[in-house]
Amino acid sequence: MKLKIGIVGYGNLGHAVEKEIYSSDKYKLIAIFSRRNVKSKFLTPIKNYSKINDYIGKIDIMIMCGGSKNDLMWQSAEVLQNFNIIDTFDTHELISKHASNLDKIAKSNNHVAIYSCGWDPGLFSLYKLLGNTILQGKTNVFWGKGVSQGHSDALRQIPGVLDAIQYTVPDPKIVKLATSKNYNIAQNQKHLRLCYVAVDEEKTKEKIEKEIRNMPYYFKDQRVEIYFSSPKEISKLKEKMYHAGKVISIDENNLIINEVKMISNPQFTAKILLAFINAIPKIKCGAYSILDIPPSYINKDYLSCL
Repeated sequence: MKLKIGIVGYGNLGHAVEKEIYSSDKYKLIAIFSRRNVKSKFLTPIKNYSKINDYIGKIDIMIMCGGSKNDLMWQSAEVLQNFNIIDTFDTHELISKHASNLDKIAKSNNHVAIYSCGWDPGLFSLYKLLGNTILQGKTNVFWGKGVSQGHSDALRQIPGVLDAIQYTVPDPKIVKLATSKNYNIAQNQKHLRLCYVAVDEEKTKEKIEKEIRNMPYYFKDQRVEIYFSSPKEISKLKEKMYHAGKVISIDENNLIINEVKMISNPQFTAKILLAFINAIPKIKCGAYSILDIPPSYINKDYLSCL
């Protein structure tokens, strides 16, 4: 029997999840829930988010596709009261708080939540755990070069910003250092954040730039370059959503490197979400990360990987 799926949020990730579902015969997409008045090119029913509880009992799993900055902490908790959920919450400093809250709600309502399920956090969390445990040396994570969905969304939430995109660029000298020495590297040394922002002319660029540079969890204390652009220029940049990343673990004698490259960040993230929803019917109520889920729960042919 196909899992009955709902999508909450219809931005880049929501579109990618929808497309992946229609390319598979494992799932049935029942509806998409959005706060905007939008249409689906696949003719999927799109309902206002306020109508979500009309689908209690009709949907097995809600895939939460909102942004981490303003949506997922409250939205995942709210939807979890009546549905099983999976989300991609990626504000690393707040994951523990998010997980604890979801676990209480899930257990109180006999539901399952999988949280922070993307490529980082998510796949990279597994790579970090293995590297740290096996080598017991230093592990460093590098993102990019590519488009950060979370940071781009955070920019777009600023009042006066019409559209924005953010590229994360690793410093090649720091990457080389991480592969050659058992060395702790501060997070704000590793990357350059390139922000391309289109603004409402009624708001001063100086005020918006200050807000960007002081945004906690995203840009504060980071190496940031800001380029004010036209909406047309931003739209052109958004046509390509490539990204990449590395997890490098090292001790005095050994080196482990796990690397991903993706043409589309949203599509790759969608594939991860659809892999891990297969675990939800197999686990008891509560909230789980990728690290809590046995690999055999996501693929019945797991023994072929031995």
